[in-house]
Amino acid sequence: GDQEAFEGFLQRLEGNIGAGHAGKEATMLVEKLAALPHTTIESFERITRLMDRMNIDAPLAAALTKLIDMQMAAGKFLEAADKLENLAAIDPYNPESTRVLEKLRGSIPADKFNVLSRRLGFSGADQEAISPTNLTAPAASALAQAAVPDLHTQASPTSPSFVAQPATGSLKDLMLQAEIFL
Repeated sequence: GDQEAFEGFLQRLEGNIGAGHAGKEATMLVEKLAALPHTTIESFERITRLMDRMNIDAPLAAALTKLIDMQMAAGKFLEAADKLENLAAIDPYNPESTRVLEKLRGSIPADKFNVLSRRLGFSGADQEAISPTNLTAPAASALAQAAVPDLHTQASPTSPSFVAQPATGSLKDLMLQAEIFL
């Protein structure tokens, strides 16, 4: 169905970009694809890899944050931690990184958590400071609210039915536009 067509489209897009056809149109297309509310984790991860290969750093940071949220919602905490490492390499001062790091506390091995903390510029004392137990009640409440993804769906992010339907087929429109330069 639509997911298979989209996967085929992504494969052709990856092939063309890998062959050096990453012009301004391709860059804009990949940015638009990343901005859509969509897809399975695997498809979205392919889009972030394309953005990385094309060196589209600012939109890639936003897309990685979205991918990390999808992975954590699916319980894929080690994968989310790996993507947080990628995010830190692109933008070590991304404000979402602290929120993500705190959500990963206790869900990944302590040594991985400590490496990520140091990579984001936190010292041992800072690691204690970002703990919710050391926050004031209003600050802890705000952190908890910010940490809860609002997916507005009952489907799992990894299930085929999770593909959100953009308004008036905008994904199909993008795919048709892209066929011109594929």
